[in-house]
Amino acid sequence: GVINLLIGEGATAGDAVVVHPDVAAIGFTGSAATGRRIAERGAGKPLLLELGGNGPVVVFEDADIDAAAAAAAGGAFFNAGQVCAATGRVLAHHSVVDRLCEKLVEHAARQVPGDPFHQGTTMGPLNNAKVAAKVKEHIDDAVAAGARILHGGKPRPDLGSGLFFEPTVIRDVTRDM
Repeated sequence: GVINLLIGEGATAGDAVVVHPDVAAIGFTGSAATGRRIAERGAGKPLLLELGGNGPVVVFEDADIDAAAAAAAGGAFFNAGQVCAATGRVLAHHSVVDRLCEKLVEHAARQVPGDPFHQGTTMGPLNNAKVAAKVKEHIDDAVAAGARILHGGKPRPDLGSGLFFEPTVIRDVTRDM
């Protein structure tokens, strides 16, 4: 019992663990709202909270565009973008945006979404239906506000479930999208 991993609904299982007197310390990675609740309920215990990340990749005008695109795409498409260090957004100097977008589209086009147990698949499904709905909502909202889809942007239920989504590159996203 040095380290225990508990999987379950947070409101039930997570809350019980956070308040239990035998739990000496708490580590949590997730949303800021849940982290706030854990901090309130686990007050007095050592806490390590990694909350609400949206890690940007910043690309300056003197960047190696091939390397920058590979890094951004790797972070965006690895595990369907569902890792702590996922590329949440790309901030690029205006002088390199066109070349960077071209390279990102090339990386997206090389992705093979599908069953992760099948040879050749490079990008699996999203975690659950709420996440898939959120991805679609974010894309639809960005497009409605003026962003342009350069590649992908659609669900792929033909791959076996509603959890598959095309690798997507969106351009001209603003701060308020």
